[in-house]
Amino acid sequence: DPSIFTVLTCPSLKPGTAIADFVIFPPRWSVQENTFRPPYYH
Repeated sequence: DPSIFTVLTCPSLKPGTAIADFVIFPPRWSVQENTFRPPYYH
């Protein structure tokens, strides 16, 4: 299963399989960061 984080793949002779995958997991961007969210009142 290829990932969106896969940067480099070393394929094998067998179709559909890889010998090695190199992936990068960058820091995630949080939508709520530096925003004011008041508490919920009902």
